[in-house]
Amino acid sequence: MKVGDILKKINILVAFLLVLFTLVACNNTDDTNDKPIVEEITIPYFTVDKTIYQLGDKVVCNLFNYEDCDRVTLTEFGREPNNKYTLNYREIGEENVVEIPTKKLTKGGDYTLWLCGSDANDYIYTVDIHIDDSDTNDYGVKDVKIDVSKEGNITNSKLTIKTDYTNLLTYRIYWCKDNVRLDDYMPIRSFISSNLNEIIVEFPTNMYKPKEANSLEVFVSEGVSTSYFINVGNELNLNNSEYVFTFNAISDLHVQSLRDSMLFNAHLKTTLQDIYDSNSKAILGVGDITNFGKASEYEFVESIFDSVINKNNIPFYASIGNHEYMYFDTFSEPVGYFKNHFNLDSHYYSFTVNNYKFIALGTDNTSLYGIMNNEQLVWLENELKNVQENEVVFIMIHQGLMDTVDGTLKTKYNQDDYGFISNNDRLRNILKNYPNAVVFSGHSHQTLDGYVPVLYGNGKDASFANCGSNSYLNSYDDSEIGGTEGLFIEVYKDYILIRGKEFSYGKWIANCQIVLPLNK
Repeated sequence: MKVGDILKKINILVAFLLVLFTLVACNNTDDTNDKPIVEEITIPYFTVDKTIYQLGDKVVCNLFNYEDCDRVTLTEFGREPNNKYTLNYREIGEENVVEIPTKKLTKGGDYTLWLCGSDANDYIYTVDIHIDDSDTNDYGVKDVKIDVSKEGNITNSKLTIKTDYTNLLTYRIYWCKDNVRLDDYMPIRSFISSNLNEIIVEFPTNMYKPKEANSLEVFVSEGVSTSYFINVGNELNLNNSEYVFTFNAISDLHVQSLRDSMLFNAHLKTTLQDIYDSNSKAILGVGDITNFGKASEYEFVESIFDSVINKNNIPFYASIGNHEYMYFDTFSEPVGYFKNHFNLDSHYYSFTVNNYKFIALGTDNTSLYGIMNNEQLVWLENELKNVQENEVVFIMIHQGLMDTVDGTLKTKYNQDDYGFISNNDRLRNILKNYPNAVVFSGHSHQTLDGYVPVLYGNGKDASFANCGSNSYLNSYDDSEIGGTEGLFIEVYKDYILIRGKEFSYGKWIANCQIVLPLNK
């Protein structure tokens, strides 16, 4: 055979092998190809050149990681950027700077800037600013009185504010030390009032004051108002007790995908960074971990958790929420995704943290309000039979029980964000036998600066705590507002301390610092 013929056959063989290799590679059925591609999570954000402006100034916004963002929007303080509350906006061009004019605003005050995605309602990042105007009126209050009453383990407190003005004014109440605001606390209460010369502000039952606080400030944001300060005694001090451990409770994460819910994913990452830097022993995810309950969404949940260094290996325990199952025709498929992701045999279960008992409950069908079958209720009763009457036990259930915390207060405020209507009375009767039980719920997205962020059982019932929301929040006027809230729970020998945290701002929620004395 000639050398040329040999070389020709070798070339044909090599070409055949290359084609075969390509076909095998293209048809590779490795399981990793079936998983969603996890992109690096980068959070779009922006900074402003200053935080206090004069009416008519342009607010300069410097953008970072903004490739998937469409505009920057200006609203009243904390208001979601929709058609009702948007005051001004500017589209994002090729430059990394956007200027927002303020000359069309009718008054000064506190405002919020929102970085929005391709959908104007898909807000991703917020910055608060203050705008001064030409209003030189001093709307400062004339007198403030604080009243504190105690009866057994119950402490109630309220402020009476007297003013000469009936204008539509924004009032904020802050904790202070020597008449200087505590930087790491949100306002105790923020509200708008008019046509009243006397305003009464009731604080939640058993709200305590920060150890370093010794005064209160009542501030009016309009005009050039002078703040009114009042000294606070020791009536709202927290008693000393032996510390045991800390854990967290967050709800309504609503993770969808990296593109569909950048804000919610960014909120979760911010929350995890805060918690992972603490001495927490566990995180309770109180339902609506995902938005549509799809298997791929659980993968995105995992990718967000993996993107934050969990240096203390803090475990995450979840309860099932309505968004885990409500978009399916049957309950078995979504509950299967839930159990598979969290390695569970059942969607209701118990576990221990620091030798304390925890219980996760949930619905047994696809009803929005939730229905527990008799099997789960009997299981709960049997689980609690192993708990002594005055032993501490923690329970999480996504849809709160009626007339417990903000969002569920049907009798007084006609609120309807509760669940398990057909099982409500039986569940309450079961829990009444355990006065040191604390039940955590979400679902309503009600902000933790409401009237009843925590309901204390006072030895006659279990206690109940609203977890706020990690995605978006609802105010008492039913409008959506920005922010992400959750709970730090500190367990002491003599009481349990429920501490609300605003993770977006990195500050404690002063209105939700509630002590639950333990029944002995």
